[in-house]
Amino acid sequence: MHTYAGIPQDTRQIVKLLSQLADVDLGCHIVSSTLSTWDFDYASASKQSPLIAQSAYIARLEDGRSHTAPSQKFFLLLKAIRGILRLRRQEDLFPIPCMFTDFIWRTFFEQSLNISEINMEKIHFFANATPYQIALRMNSIFKKTYKINTNRYDFYIGQPPFPWQISKRTTLLLRWHDSIPITHVHTISNKIAHQKFFCQTLNTHKHRAIFVCNSEYTRSRLVEIVPELAERTKIAYCCVNNTPSRSSIPVANIIKFYSDNTASSSEGTRRFNPEHPYILAVGTCEPRKNYPLLLNAWREYTLAGKKPLQLVVVGNIGWGMAKEMSLIKNFLAKTSGLFWLKNVPSQELVTLYSRASALVISSFEEGFSYSGVEAMMHKTPVIASDIPVHREIYAQFASYFSPYKSDELVDALENVLSLSEAERSRQTASAHSFAQRYAENNCRQQWKEILHEIQGA
Repeated sequence: MHTYAGIPQDTRQIVKLLSQLADVDLGCHIVSSTLSTWDFDYASASKQSPLIAQSAYIARLEDGRSHTAPSQKFFLLLKAIRGILRLRRQEDLFPIPCMFTDFIWRTFFEQSLNISEINMEKIHFFANATPYQIALRMNSIFKKTYKINTNRYDFYIGQPPFPWQISKRTTLLLRWHDSIPITHVHTISNKIAHQKFFCQTLNTHKHRAIFVCNSEYTRSRLVEIVPELAERTKIAYCCVNNTPSRSSIPVANIIKFYSDNTASSSEGTRRFNPEHPYILAVGTCEPRKNYPLLLNAWREYTLAGKKPLQLVVVGNIGWGMAKEMSLIKNFLAKTSGLFWLKNVPSQELVTLYSRASALVISSFEEGFSYSGVEAMMHKTPVIASDIPVHREIYAQFASYFSPYKSDELVDALENVLSLSEAERSRQTASAHSFAQRYAENNCRQQWKEILHEIQGA
C-alpha cells in the first residue's frame, strides 16, 4: 500500500520517528494475517536451529496468501482444528533477526519510505504465531484468551481493533486513527464484524490503555463515545514525509503508465493534454471518500464552459464500491480528461502533487486526511469538504465546500483556478509554512513528550 493509504503510512512513519529517538530501544511486532502460521510452534522448531525456524515462519506467512480457493478451504480448516487443539494462554514473541531484513524492508516499509530514512539495524523485530483475525474472534468468544509476553518493553503501541492482552508491566498505547467503524459504520466493509471488534477494543482496554489520537477531532469523538477516556487521551499528529525529490518523468507518462486498466481504457490515457491544467484527488476509493460528488462537480465545471480542466484520481479501489464503480466507468467511457491511477510510487506522486492546479478532498468523514497536508507541502492549493477535521488540520489554508453540494465545489474550483499567479504563490507559501506542524521534527517531538510524560507518571 502506498502513501495515499493513510493507516499503513502512519504506522511506517511512527516506526521511523521512534527509531530516531536516542533513548528508545525499539521493537516491532510482526503480526500474522494468515492461518498458515496458527499451528506453528517456534519453541519446538527452534531446537534444531532458530534461524531455520524463523525462515519456516516467514515461509508460512508468505505462502498462506497464495493458495487457490478450493485447496485453501481445506488447508484453513486443518489449521483451525490443529490451532484449537493447542490453544495457548500466552505466547512468547520470537525474534526475526537481521538475516531477514530484505523480507522485512520490502514487505513493510519500502512502499513509501526510502532505505536511507530508517536504520533497520537499530530495530528488533519479533513475531508470534496466532493470526490476528483468530485472536479477534477468539477474544469475542473466550474473553482475554490471547496474551503475548511483552515483559521486555515499557510501552507497546498498537492500533484498533486490538485483540491481544499484553504483560502488566507494559503500558499499552493505542493509536486511534478515527472512530469511523462506530460513527460511520454504514461506510465500511464487513459492518457487523468491524463495529463489534472496535467496540470490543474499547471495552477491553479502556481501563488501562492510553489512546493516542491523530487529531483533536478524533480525540473529541472518542471521548464522546467513551467519556471516561478524557484523562487518558493524547494527540500526536500524523507525520508527513520531509519533501522527497520529485521524479523527472512527465505527468503524461506517469498517467499512461499507472492508469487502472480495470477502471479505464488505454484510449483514455492517450487523451491527457499537458497544455491543460488538472486537479488531483488522492485516496482509496471507498464510500466515505465521496468520489461521485467530485466527478459530478468536475463535469459541471467543464460543461459550464469554464477553462479546460482535467481530473486525475490516484486511489486503489476499496470496498463497497459496486454502485460508484458503475458511475466511474460511465464517466470514463463518456468523458475525456478523467484519469484513474493506482500504485503510484512516492516520487512520481510528488510530481503529480507539484504540477496539479489544486488538490480536492470530498470526504464525508476523516480522522486526519493526509493528502491535503501533502499538497500543502508541495505548494498546491487545497479544496476540501467542510467537515470538522479538515477545518482543524488545514485551518484557513484551504477552500471549503459542503460534501453534499456539488455546486459549492464548482464555485470553489472557479475561485481557486482563477487566482493570479502572485496570489496563488502567497497563499500556498502560507499553507506550506502552516503544514510544518506535521513535519518529522514536530511529530517526533510529540511522541517523545508523550512517552516521557507517561514514563514519568
